[in-house]
Amino acid sequence: MATDFDPYRILGIDRTAFSDDIYNAYQRALAESDSDEPRRREIDAAYAILGNMEQRREYDARVRERELTGAPGGSGNPRDELRSRTEALIKDGFELRMAAEDAAYLTKRGKYAWGWAVFWLLFGILPLAIYLLVRKQDQTAYLWIDSVGNVHKSLSDIAAPDSILEALGLPKPNRQRVAWTLGDIAKALFLPMLLVGANIIAGFVDDVDTDDFTEGDFITAYVFTIILEIALLGLAWHFGLRKHKLSWRAFGFHWPKTMRWWFPFAVTSAALVSIWTYIGFLALVGADTEGNVPENAFDYVIPVILLGLLSVIVAPIIEEIYFRAFVYQGLARQWGVAVGVVVSALIFGLFHIGGPDTLLVAPVIILIGGIFAWAFSRHGSIYPGIIAHFIFNSISYVAGVLSN
Repeated sequence: MATDFDPYRILGIDRTAFSDDIYNAYQRALAESDSDEPRRREIDAAYAILGNMEQRREYDARVRERELTGAPGGSGNPRDELRSRTEALIKDGFELRMAAEDAAYLTKRGKYAWGWAVFWLLFGILPLAIYLLVRKQDQTAYLWIDSVGNVHKSLSDIAAPDSILEALGLPKPNRQRVAWTLGDIAKALFLPMLLVGANIIAGFVDDVDTDDFTEGDFITAYVFTIILEIALLGLAWHFGLRKHKLSWRAFGFHWPKTMRWWFPFAVTSAALVSIWTYIGFLALVGADTEGNVPENAFDYVIPVILLGLLSVIVAPIIEEIYFRAFVYQGLARQWGVAVGVVVSALIFGLFHIGGPDTLLVAPVIILIGGIFAWAFSRHGSIYPGIIAHFIFNSISYVAGVLSN
């Protein structure tokens, strides 16, 4: 990096800029850089510092020290500090994969207890909660020195500037940063939420009895639902990708290299056991439950075919794109992973309420939505959720067909 490296100057902002201003400046600078690769690497390096609050504070402190004392921003020899931080990571279980004069790349493999998968099948929600607390994911660590002697550390491939990856001979990250805002999410939710709200109110006011539904009623309902799902896909694409000129990779369409093959099946197990445990509990206390699919819907051929298309093909793909890739990612960018998981799960559950008869199962639908959002958060990929959603819905669909 150049000796006059100044991330504020590179992004064209002052030192009082807020996080959103920094992000917007970063996007604007990238758009203006066109195909100038050195300039884009410089912009990425600047955002790697200013886009992380802790690193920004550390950088500002070093610059203030340099301005006040006239000394270099780093205290002591920055390469000694780089070496000591690298050694500390190695003692913590990291393995040094690659090192340059002013950068280092380390990895740490996570631990997985196979017994938890068995416990999920036997006992359900409690072991899942324990697993979420103790599970250790694979980690990637980058250390690098900037031009003012500041040693930076990041624990993801996204936060490492492209220039550092290039210096280490590593490929650039495939993921794109989330660009859509809370306003974009609100706009994409507005019309669907109106329809969902109208449907819930109508169900309470009219007290519709699905036992009286004819074959035509079911066909109309499922065709309308498929159209609504396609509309959700269009809204996510418009406000998430088209508006901000992003590719589908921003929605997590990349296979995560660190994901183990069993991860989607573990997510499926957690979702299945959660709903089985919940339904079993409701039956134990004598509650009369009805799912989202009326039992008499399986009495007709065409509705069964449409239901299969909706639940096995359409829903796993589109709902993962809309609720996880679009809604969850946007919320998590603004408010963090925990809030993103909870709020997106609540919205997901609300969309699956069809009337008074489905209220009792709403809590477990919200829980399942949270499990799928958590799965997305672990790897930033949409594929584990699609696979788990597909298996979950397929099992539910086949069980409904065979039991009627």
